[in-house]
Amino acid sequence: MLTRYSNIDFVLRLSFCEGLSLLIKALEEYKKEKAWQVWLAKYQHMDKESYVPFEDFYKKTKVPEVIYRRPAADILAEADEIRKKLGKV
Repeated sequence: MLTRYSNIDFVLRLSFCEGLSLLIKALEEYKKEKAWQVWLAKYQHMDKESYVPFEDFYKKTKVPEVIYRRPAADILAEADEIRKKLGKV
């Protein structure tokens, strides 16, 4: 992921938040590069009707994050059930 850095000591010296941001950005760029390669392979088979701009193609490849919202009481009840099953109550 960090192929542009021959020596990652720079990354290791960053604060946790900065290093994490850099890794997230590197992962996004890696995914975009892979999507570009797939789009290029498909591009040679596109015609005027089937042409899809890369940005539209890339947006479709992104998987939206699913965030489950549950009340805290439900989560705590589930945690209590797990503790009981493990015999740690």
